[in-house]
Amino acid sequence: MQQCFCYYHKYKWSISVSWAYAVQIYPWLLSAKDLETPLQTFRTWRSWSNGPFTFNTRPTSSEPCEQPVIFYLDSIKVDGKGKTVVTTYKKSPIKQEKCSQVNYARAFAIEKIVVSSLKMDPRKWEKDVYTASGMV
Repeated sequence: MQQCFCYYHKYKWSISVSWAYAVQIYPWLLSAKDLETPLQTFRTWRSWSNGPFTFNTRPTSSEPCEQPVIFYLDSIKVDGKGKTVVTTYKKSPIKQEKCSQVNYARAFAIEKIVVSSLKMDPRKWEKDVYTASGMV
């Protein structure tokens, strides 16, 4: 999976896009370090404890004003020229508790998000693997 994030300075939002999976809008500013660290939405398989894991996670909060507004993948389309991929994300069907803060209300009012990106060459992974292993 590929993740990227950006900031919407007008409202002081942090936005995380996990391509072809979900978009999360945080109605507050988060550091780049926090955005690249995944939320802990799972527990260990055997003990159901909160860790340890072989990678870092951020804890989730049960407080509605400390949770992102989440949009899940709805569709993927390639433009007529085959050069651009357009993904559409719709608000989570799971009812999220609303927060009364103004920035949160703005984010919660959004129904869908559209992300466009250039289509990647499907052989790019092969090229990168050969380059990384010195086989070029």
